[in-house]
Amino acid sequence: MGQQSSLVSEHAGGRSQLLMTDIVFECTDSIEGAGTSLNLANLCVLEAPGGDAKNYKLVSASAGRWDVDCFIEIDPATDAMDCILKSDAGEDVGLLHLDVKEMRRDSSNSENESSQKVETCDDQIELTMRWKNANTQLESIRADNDVAAQLNNYAASLGRNYERTGELSTLNDGISFARQAVDFTPLGHVDRPSRLSNLGTLLCSRFERTGELSDLTEAITHQQKAGELTPRGHADLPAILSNLGGSLTRRFERTGELSDIANAIKVHRKAVNLTPRGHARLPPRLNNLGGAFTLRFKRTGNLSDIADAITAQQRTVDLTRQGHANLPDLPTYLNNLGNSYKCRFERTGELSDIAHAIEVQQESVKLTPLNYAILPSYLNNLGSSFIRRFERTGQGIQ
Repeated sequence: MGQQSSLVSEHAGGRSQLLMTDIVFECTDSIEGAGTSLNLANLCVLEAPGGDAKNYKLVSASAGRWDVDCFIEIDPATDAMDCILKSDAGEDVGLLHLDVKEMRRDSSNSENESSQKVETCDDQIELTMRWKNANTQLESIRADNDVAAQLNNYAASLGRNYERTGELSTLNDGISFARQAVDFTPLGHVDRPSRLSNLGTLLCSRFERTGELSDLTEAITHQQKAGELTPRGHADLPAILSNLGGSLTRRFERTGELSDIANAIKVHRKAVNLTPRGHARLPPRLNNLGGAFTLRFKRTGNLSDIADAITAQQRTVDLTRQGHANLPDLPTYLNNLGNSYKCRFERTGELSDIAHAIEVQQESVKLTPLNYAILPSYLNNLGSSFIRRFERTGQGIQ
């Protein structure tokens, strides 16, 4: 960590910059049961003298609370600011005037929180803005980002080493470096979502190893935030959503909470829809979606879920045959498809389903190398399907 400190202090003589951080808007009705339900969406900031309007997205943190998930940089020439709150319909909801000169005087202690009431269009609603002031060096911010990139890369490297060695201490170190990478990444920085997602992925890996549910819960929190911060159309969004869907699925398998598998299906479907046709990651994302549908079917018995699972998994197999990029994964995809056909047969008794299950599971076994550790599992699934058909038809077991 000494190296990180030297990076920051090396540029300590740079230009000072006033920042507003930890910005929160909280609403409390002054008359119980009165007032209009607020749905805040954006914060528009106008600096005086001059200056262009700056817009910041408001994120709903809880009922009656909205966060600005970035810091606001204030130009050194600014004396005052007008903050305009807007609804999701673009309407002005409230106005706040800030004395920037006074804020600079208060910025010597960044731990002190400032607050001011917002003038709202509905006088029965009380709305308060809270924030912290901080003076920093622009060069320090850039240096911190260089450190954050290095920490993130090192965390990813440790994660890969853990996958190879299985050393829990390696994974713990990776999580530690990933946390620091997030901490060093400024709010609003373009790389913050991907670094949050990476931290979530490592925490999910530790949950799979130790079974500690708090790791999985924290992983989901970071991955959800990453998804919220990533603009639609960004190339990283499908992967971030897919990771979130995987974590939600794991928590459903652990706790049985139906809302988790419902949300997993929702984000997996979105990940699939945002993945371009012909993309190498489309088959595995379809496979994940199909697996989530199968899990919910096993819990609820809803036939539409197993039908959707089979559709997604069949498309996974078809795309893999066509594209060749994921051919090593084809035995897994075939096995999963066969298991879903078997699940539906066990519910409906439709013989064509168990026939399809046996057909694709036989191909799965045939394509799996003899030295692969997963082969006994695939053989067991195939044998189970033969037994199910025998129990129904009396046809000899092969």
